[in-house]
Amino acid sequence: YRTYYQPDIAPHFWKNLKTLILTGQVKLIDSVYEEIVSKAKTEDWLVKWMKSLKNSVVKASQDYKVINTFEKIAQFVNKTYTSPHKNIFLNGADPWLIAYAKVYNYTIVSMEVFKNEEIDPKTGLIKGKVKLPNVAQHFKVKVIKVYEAVKILKIQLG
Repeated sequence: YRTYYQPDIAPHFWKNLKTLILTGQVKLIDSVYEEIVSKAKTEDWLVKWMKSLKNSVVKASQDYKVINTFEKIAQFVNKTYTSPHKNIFLNGADPWLIAYAKVYNYTIVSMEVFKNEEIDPKTGLIKGKVKLPNVAQHFKVKVIKVYEAVKILKIQLG
């Protein structure tokens, strides 16, 4: 988002997205908010934009249905992927995003792409980075690209 959809290139994208979040048509969950705001090295435009939406953040990590689904995702990831990749994934926003989308039947919008996974012959586990689209597919959660969401939600870029 910091690269392709910068406010000077696509100002209406951010204005329209903010409106969709404020009206509840698009959900911004707490783990995504924290990942962007808390882990940022500097307070750039995206951090400032996110902070302007603080009161609209959904507390997914406090929802017992989401927590139960997160636990199922964690179990799957722990038994399917190698370390340290599974730990990195589980400590980020992605599993919470999948859990929230699964519980409430939402579609995830992501720039990540599905990858062909390779099994480690020694462990029988999948090696390499754990990708959101791969785990989401296992849990039957739909993932679309940003440009698809822009078309579906009729967001204007400029």
